[in-house]
Amino acid sequence: MRLAFAPDAPLGEVVADAALVQRQADDGAWVGEAGGNRFSVQGPQDPAEAGSLAHTGPREWAYGGMAVAALAAGGGLLLGARRIRASG
Repeated sequence: MRLAFAPDAPLGEVVADAALVQRQADDGAWVGEAGGNRFSVQGPQDPAEAGSLAHTGPREWAYGGMAVAALAAGGGLLLGARRIRASG
């Protein structure tokens, strides 16, 4: 599990509880619970580190471009298959 906190988050001890609910049709069933996980929030040793967990870096544009290309290719394949079916 990875956590990130806002730069203005208060420092000190924290207890995190996690509950798991499994959705079944329109209702949910309680599956389990992770007891209190105790940890402490500390400030970054290097101010440049603040927010580094949420930043994905320069590759985010490449991944976005690849996603757009994959969607365009999939749409083209669907249109091609529809035309083949209509003409056949």
